[in-house]
Amino acid sequence: MEAFQLMNIKRNLVTPRNGEPIIAATQDFITGCYLITRRDTFFNRQEFVQACAYLQDAELEVDLPPPTIWKPERMWTGKQVFSVLMRPNRKSQVNVNLECKNKTFGKPSREWADSHDIEYPPFMSVNDGFLVVQNSEIISGVFDKSTVGDGNKKSVFAVIQRDFGADEAAKCMNRMAKLCARWLGASSVSPPRSLPPARAQADSLHLVSQPTRASRSASATSRRART
Repeated sequence: MEAFQLMNIKRNLVTPRNGEPIIAATQDFITGCYLITRRDTFFNRQEFVQACAYLQDAELEVDLPPPTIWKPERMWTGKQVFSVLMRPNRKSQVNVNLECKNKTFGKPSREWADSHDIEYPPFMSVNDGFLVVQNSEIISGVFDKSTVGDGNKKSVFAVIQRDFGADEAAKCMNRMAKLCARWLGASSVSPPRSLPPARAQADSLHLVSQPTRASRSASATSRRART
């Protein structure tokens, strides 16, 4: 039993030396977190419910939050998906409160603020680069390497482990891993194309319509044979 406790992964999420996390998101998981939590990522009801289903294997009860946009179509943000990830229903006691800079933090614009002798708060970052989480609801910012991937005591999972225990932190990590892997696979994320779709299609049709060198040679041979 003692060896089980010492070697259990849940008991080794942070290093005993200074309490920094040693298990965190990497590579594709960070990519998925960032793409989903960008401020221009929106889901209709079907897509949002599907993303929530990615969190678990039909074992998790989810309270669907109200949409961010009601008209002309009800839309949910990617940030709300991660709010559900941290606190999926009212029974959950996980209320995360966190403020920290993202890896690409851009200071709020000062043009208007300087003329009115005021200063904008950091969460009004020009590029949505300051993470604010209140009661497990993401107000601003994204989940990137600095908030889910680095050995940072202010990272999301480190805060959950500190305030609510290793079991809750492990559950949230498991949901994050399933969500990112399944969402990236289903959305077929790929690098941007170098040609617009119409141009690429026209070029492809032009190449297909042109006879190849082998076909031209075969046609010339058949004509000589007939003559």
